[in-house]
Amino acid sequence: MNTVAPFDEALAEAYRRAQTRHNQARIQRERLDRHEEYERYLSESENWYEIRQLVLKRDDYKCQACLLETASDVHHKSYQHLYDEICFDLVSVCRPCHKKIHGKL
Repeated sequence: MNTVAPFDEALAEAYRRAQTRHNQARIQRERLDRHEEYERYLSESENWYEIRQLVLKRDDYKCQACLLETASDVHHKSYQHLYDEICFDLVSVCRPCHKKIHGKL
């Protein structure tokens, strides 16, 4: 007669923890890959360079957040059109205001 071993809750919990760590690591790798792709786009894309110049010129190179400083950055108000941006989704900002927008100050 075959008998079934009792369910091992500790083993099941260890498995769930391992799966959670695995999934978190995968998500982190995917997030890093997307960030690297985005950074490469901002630094190398001719399309981004051209639209960035249009937005800076439209805003007269003035930070649209503080209206005091010269704009050095172009901020995405929305990432809905990422990699195919439209001008009204973008705004010129100075570096300190850009950091403030992203909560890095």
